[in-house]
Amino acid sequence: MTPVHPAFRLLATYWRLSDRQMRHFWSALSQSQYSQPRTWRQQVLLSWGRGRATADHLLHGVSTPQAMLEVVEALIHEQQLSHQEGHAIEECFLRATTADGGWKNEPRHAHE
Repeated sequence: MTPVHPAFRLLATYWRLSDRQMRHFWSALSQSQYSQPRTWRQQVLLSWGRGRATADHLLHGVSTPQAMLEVVEALIHEQQLSHQEGHAIEECFLRATTADGGWKNEPRHAHE
C-alpha cells in the first residue's frame, strides 16, 4: 500500500477518518485513473510545505466539502473504494461540514 503523504494525513485527521479509511482513501487516490481524483491528489502533493496561504487554498478552495464528495464518488464509480467504505468516508466529511456547505473548523497546523 502506498505510504500516506503528510499533507493528506493532516486532512484525514481533520476529517476524523479512521486510520484504515485514511490508508484506503490514499491508496485509492494513488491508483485512480480518473482525472478528478488524480488532479486532487496532485494538488495535495504540490501544496505541502508552501505555507499557510497554500494550505488555506487547499482546504477551502481545492478540498471543499462538495469537491471531496465528488472525489469519493468518482473513486466509488471507478471501484477504487467500495460503496460501504466510500459512503463511510463521505459521512466523515458531512460531520465536518457546516449547514452552509463549508468546513466547520480549520485544522490545526495545516499550514506547516
